[in-house]
Amino acid sequence: MTEPDQPRPLTLVEAVIPVASLILLVGLSYYLFGEAGASGPNQVALVVATMVAVQQFFNPANDTITSSGTDQQRHVMLNLPNTVKLLADASTGLAVSSTKADVVNTDVVSNTTGISTTGTGVDVNAFPMTGPTQVRIAWGNAIGNTTAYVMNDPGTGGGGNKITILQFLTSNTTAAFSTNMAGNGTLVSGTGPSCGGTNCQNLGFYSSNTNPH
Repeated sequence: MTEPDQPRPLTLVEAVIPVASLILLVGLSYYLFGEAGASGPNQVALVVATMVAVQQFFNPANDTITSSGTDQQRHVMLNLPNTVKLLADASTGLAVSSTKADVVNTDVVSNTTGISTTGTGVDVNAFPMTGPTQVRIAWGNAIGNTTAYVMNDPGTGGGGNKITILQFLTSNTTAAFSTNMAGNGTLVSGTGPSCGGTNCQNLGFYSSNTNPH
């Protein structure tokens, strides 16, 4: 029976990289968010630092843990700035592409784009209301965003564009959105061929009687 190769000990540089990553990311979270960094961004920093530690010996080509750390160490060092840049870029609060998301009791505040969708949405003039790309929002706040909601090429349906962002109504009137929306430079906009003219400038809505799926 062949014994498996024993992993070699870490070099000093390899051991320092995850620690340095954690210090950098925690420092960045406090720099960007102040004391609020402890309520969320710090947890992200811990997860990313753990990923950095594992990635030094993880080879995605064959899904095995290897003891050849030199190239993987270089890979981590080259990609760490991109990871930090991604964490530091708060231009979009939530981006959804060709999938469905329910955003409930959530505050979307002070982003360049609050929520962005990409993909075909719901034809609100057809029944049943179905579509592969949907963000269904109930309660919470959308405040102080440059643009609160952006629909990227949601497709065309009966009477205009399809809808990918829908607000829950608290009553049977179309103005009774459950989410508080205030102080946004633009509430809704869109991009792509299906958003020309006056298209993509309104949210969809749903209730217990009109349930998109």
